[in-house]
Amino acid sequence: MREPFDLLIDVFVLNASFRSELLRTDPVMFWRLLEAVPYLQERDSDG
Repeated sequence: MREPFDLLIDVFVLNASFRSELLRTDPVMFWRLLEAVPYLQERDSDG
């Protein structure tokens, strides 16, 4: 069984509207998730 945080990472990666809403409402959690998904940072920095 997967951890809740892992499932949250899945939603974070797949759902852009969830990311923008989370950044607005809970920036600390947004950055925790972003740090947990290094390839997402790389993809976003490519433009």
